[in-house]
Amino acid sequence: IVSIAPKVAGQVEKVLVTENQTVKRGDPLVEIDPRDLEVEQRQKEAALTTAKANVELLASTFDMLRAQMEASEATAKQSEAEALASAATARRAQLDFKRAQELMEKAVISQSDFDTAKATADEAEANLKASKEQAASDHAKVAQNTGQLEAARKAWDRAQAQERQSGV
Repeated sequence: IVSIAPKVAGQVEKVLVTENQTVKRGDPLVEIDPRDLEVEQRQKEAALTTAKANVELLASTFDMLRAQMEASEATAKQSEAEALASAATARRAQLDFKRAQELMEKAVISQSDFDTAKATADEAEANLKASKEQAASDHAKVAQNTGQLEAARKAWDRAQAQERQSGV
């Protein structure tokens, strides 16, 4: 008497040998109902299809986030350049205002010209502040996009691992 066990689980559908029958290695002994195995196979195929679709979706998301990252970095560089230009304009306006103050004390320019110089200096200073804030905001967006890109990278890695696990 020899114990036997199938390689796959399932209900025995048919016994192909009789008691005390001589058999050789490789002879079929039983038929197992294939329905359970077929269901399991379809479930694994569905899981693999889902995992592949998830990988593709995350790859697209990853590419989109990479493009957003590049765009936000370019925007941040542009904002920095604009802030530098605003700083130069503000410096020039402050110098012009100081000259206007000196000329006003000597009564060489009118009150209107002095007021114009002051308003120009104030406006340039406000533009500089706004440019710096815009640059800071754009750098914050770069940091945010960096975080999203890293999260997408981890999700993509996880999806690829799930795809490998789902392999049929």
